[in-house]
Amino acid sequence: MVRMTFKSASELKNLIALASCINDEVQFNFADNGFLVRVLDPSRVAMVSLTVDKAFLEEFDLKGQQNPSMTISLSQLERLLKGMSKNPVTLEVESNKLHIEQTKPYVRKFNMPILEPIQDEPVPEPKIKYKNTIKMTVDGLRATIEDALLVSDHIKFKVTPDAFNCEIHGDLVDYNAKIQQPSDYLLNMEVGEPDATAIFSLKYLDDMTKAAIKIASIVTVKISKDMPIHLAFETPPEIQLWYALAPRIEPE
Repeated sequence: MVRMTFKSASELKNLIALASCINDEVQFNFADNGFLVRVLDPSRVAMVSLTVDKAFLEEFDLKGQQNPSMTISLSQLERLLKGMSKNPVTLEVESNKLHIEQTKPYVRKFNMPILEPIQDEPVPEPKIKYKNTIKMTVDGLRATIEDALLVSDHIKFKVTPDAFNCEIHGDLVDYNAKIQQPSDYLLNMEVGEPDATAIFSLKYLDDMTKAAIKIASIVTVKISKDMPIHLAFETPPEIQLWYALAPRIEPE
């Protein structure tokens, strides 16, 4: 049995959104210090890694179990939490059921099924040596994504020695953005591969940043030519969050 109490249903909903934008069925891997969710999307082009320390929770108890885990449907859990207030909510894993309980403003309980495990171990973190690192505000990254969505379903990022560039050539409209230092959006750059470019799906970037902006204001973007992009968000100290997204390879 695993028992954990979140300080509010709202905090739990925000955490769920961070992973559900990648996959609906996710595996929680529990340890003495908290839990880890790391999962690929069904097409295996995007990954989320979410680590939550037990200090983030009001209560966390593994009940003596060693390396327990649970696999659940996040959309199903989201539906059950939808009408819950901002008061604390408790999740208890027992056998093949997940029990959800909230005692204020009145006692209510739900039970939902636990699914077959996805895998024995969490998905390993990609081992990539990135040559460019850009630290910027999540607002700034979201602004370029929202602009780009007006034009296309993908975006090209380009790193130059003094700027982080975004460009799209749509069927009718083109879009270009240049974020330079110093800037309210661009906080720092470490450029080891000038003129590196890569193209990415806007849908994934939109979903990732839309979920992350609720708990983070700064993001570190790691990028190299035609390699997966890595987005690490500066969250409260009890949470670690990053996403990886494979590039879209254009035909020569």
